[in-house]
Amino acid sequence: ERDYYKLDRQIFGATVFLAGRDPLILEKKDIQIINTGDVMDTDSRTIPVLLRVVNEKRILKIGQVVSLDLYVSDEMNALCVPRDAVFNDGTQQIVYVQTDGELFEKRKVKTGSRYLQWICIDEGIAAGERIVTQGGYLLKLSSTQVEIGHGHAH
Repeated sequence: ERDYYKLDRQIFGATVFLAGRDPLILEKKDIQIINTGDVMDTDSRTIPVLLRVVNEKRILKIGQVVSLDLYVSDEMNALCVPRDAVFNDGTQQIVYVQTDGELFEKRKVKTGSRYLQWICIDEGIAAGERIVTQGGYLLKLSSTQVEIGHGHAH
C-alpha cells in the first residue's frame, strides 16, 4: 500500500514467491508493468498489478496470482535483518534485542523495503545492536504468557 505510488517509476526487478519453490528472481530487463488495479484489498492492503515477464522456463502460468516484491529503486544502503527476526505483535512490528547476557527486550520497529529473506529496519534499532534471528517466536510466546485459572486447589 505505502509503495503503490512508486509504481509509476522504472522497475528494477522483482522477486516472485511461489508455493513449493525457491523464489524466482526477475531482472530489470525481464519485467514490465502492464496495468495496476484501482481498488485496494482491505484485508491484505494490497493492489493487483498486471505484469509482463520473460518466462523462458515456463515457471509462471498465464493469469497466475503470485506474491512478489517489486523493486522500484536501484541499490541502497540500509540496516536489514532476516525476515524471520521480525514479528507482528497486534498492530506493530517487533524484534527482540539482546540487552545483556540472556536478557532480551521487545522493541517496536518501523520496517521498510524487502529483498528476498531480508527486511529493512527504518526505525527502532541501531547498527551493531544484537537481535534474535533464531528462536524469536519462543521469546514472543514467553512474553505473552498469561496465567490460566487461579493458583489454589479446590
